[in-house]
Amino acid sequence: MNEADTTAITRAVLKGFLQIAGGSEINEVNAPAFAETLGLKVSESRLSAPGDYTDMLELSAMGEGKTVSVGG
Repeated sequence: MNEADTTAITRAVLKGFLQIAGGSEINEVNAPAFAETLGLKVSESRLSAPGDYTDMLELSAMGEGKTVSVGG
């Protein structure tokens, strides 16, 4: 996924995460702005190292000294 535009994926994940706090008014369009009002930092990074998982996607959430990650 090194060259793919992942904006839609990022916004969909952010929407799902934020709907817990903001309810059904959160959507893919306003999710980044809502995250900013909550003081959340959202970032994307890409690795171009060769390996077995060239199209792997990983999501990490960090807070209060803890990190939770999912990937596939």
